[in-house]
Amino acid sequence: MDSPSLRSTFDTGNFLLVDEDPSVALDILLPYVSHVHLKDFARRDDGRYKSLKGKAFEGADLGRGDVEVKAILDRLDARGYQGAVVLEYEGVGDEAAGIRESFEYFEKEII
Repeated sequence: MDSPSLRSTFDTGNFLLVDEDPSVALDILLPYVSHVHLKDFARRDDGRYKSLKGKAFEGADLGRGDVEVKAILDRLDARGYQGAVVLEYEGVGDEAAGIRESFEYFEKEII
């Protein structure tokens, strides 16, 4: 990957749906990350989202799922990441409320 134009959007939650640990994926992709989507999923038997191996997940407010959000952001920060960070919410219920809860977590725990 010698092209400076070939970059990665790192979507924290999506790795769980392909049975990958987001923190391990970051080990590989860290030098190429140019955009970050923060999203959390929690493993639940009744979850709407199924991984490739059939594990069930449900969207969760940021920090209340299985993604180690703070650790990922700390590593990005240590690497000097200064790109965009976008909050996503794919849980049940009111999407605006989920984004607000996620933003509150982000403000309290991350910034």
